[in-house]
Amino acid sequence: MDLLTTITWILTLTVCMAVGALAGCVGYRLALRSRATHVPGFKDTRLWQPSRLEHRWFNSTTILVDRQGVDVESILGVALDDEQIKLLSGAPSGSTVTLEYRGAADWARHHTGTDQPPPGLYFFVRGPCLVPHGSNVVGLYCDHQGAAGLYLKDILLSEAMPAGAAGRMLIRMARAGAALGVQELRLLAAGGRNWPNWNGTERWKGYAAWPAYGFNMPLLAETLDIIHQFPHHPADLTRCYTVRDVLAKPDGALFWRLAGDGWFMTFDLSSDKTVSVQTLLAKTQMKEASAC
Repeated sequence: MDLLTTITWILTLTVCMAVGALAGCVGYRLALRSRATHVPGFKDTRLWQPSRLEHRWFNSTTILVDRQGVDVESILGVALDDEQIKLLSGAPSGSTVTLEYRGAADWARHHTGTDQPPPGLYFFVRGPCLVPHGSNVVGLYCDHQGAAGLYLKDILLSEAMPAGAAGRMLIRMARAGAALGVQELRLLAAGGRNWPNWNGTERWKGYAAWPAYGFNMPLLAETLDIIHQFPHHPADLTRCYTVRDVLAKPDGALFWRLAGDGWFMTFDLSSDKTVSVQTLLAKTQMKEASAC
C-alpha cells in the first residue's frame, strides 16, 4: 500500500468513525423521528401556530440552506428537509444556514474556552438579523443515554430585532425538535458574580436572560455559600436548589442578577406541559403583545 493510499484510507476511516459514533449514539435508545404530523405529548397550539412576528422576522422563504455536501441521514439516521433545518437552527429572515459535523477534536481546534459543545451536526447561521460579523451556532447531539438534544452554542440576535424575537426563535427550535424527538435544549448561560467581563468592559448576560425563557440549572456551590449571607430577604433562600427556585421568590430575580453565577442550563422538551415549555410560551406571548 503506497503512502497516498494509506493516508486516504486513514482519513476515510476517521470520518466514518466520527459519523458512526453520532449515528450510533442517537440510535442507542431514542431514534430521531422523521417529520411527524402528530407528536404525542405536544398539543398546546401556541407551540405550533406561527405568530405575526414569526411570519415577518422568521420568514422561511428568505432563508437559504447550504448543506455543503453533508449527508444528514448517514449522521442522524433520518433525513432533514430544508424547512426542518431552518426551524432547528432558529434562523431569522434573510439568513444562510450551513451544515457541518463537528466532533470533540474539531471543537478543541476552535478553542471554545469554558464552553463544551458536544459532538454533533451543527448549523451555522449568518445574516442581517444577527450581530455584525457574528453567527448563531446550534447543533443536534445525543447525551450518554442516547437521548437527542439541541445545543445552543452561540446566539447573537441583533438589537434591531423586536421584543419577542428571542422567544419566537426558541419556539421554532422547540417545534421542530419536538417533532423529531429531541428531549432537551442545552447551553452555557454565561455571566454572574464570578465571571470576568466579556470583550473587556461588557458583562455577560446569559445567566440572567435564559432562565426567563424556561432554562434551569442547579445552583453552584459558590451561590449556595453566599445564600447564607441573606438570612431574611429574599425569604427562605436556603430552601432553593435551582435557579428556578430562586426566581420564584419575591426579589429572587434581583438576588440572582447580583449574586448568581451561570453555568450549563437545560430546557426540558419532553412534553409541552413542562415548566420550561410553559415558561417559554407565556414569556413570548407577553413580549410579542408588548411589541404590537
